Amino acid sequence: GGYTVKLKIWDTYNNSAEVSLKFIVESQKLKILNVYNFPNPFEELTTFHVEHTAENQDLIFKIEVFDGFGKMVFEKQESCYSCDKSINLGMNIEPKNWTKGIYFYRISANISNENGTSTASGKMLFWK
Repeated sequence: GGYTVKLKIWDTYNNSAEVSLKFIVESQKLKILNVYNFPNPFEELTTFHVEHTAENQDLIFKIEVFDGFGKMVFEKQESCYSCDKSINLGMNIEPKNWTKGIYFYRISANISNENGTSTASGKMLFWK
């Protein structure tokens, strides 16, 4: 909807000035509602289940995984055309350089050819 913000100020001599700003707030087309990975804990394969609000849109998903020190250890981008409101994103990891422990993931989604990104994050347990 449309909104107006009015600001009126006075200086130390009681002189006033007034200004207004009109702006429009649009609803967000894309929002990630829920993300989880399964199985968790995992050894080599895990799948991310993503629920979002942009049904029947062309989406681009980006998966990033970080170790406990914040170093990115995995990155993948996947596209979905005319997506359902939920999608499963598979992740096949070559765990030779990973140590067992907690890892953190961030999943970003955006609508193809449009601005705006929705992001969700969580943690997962890698177990050799």
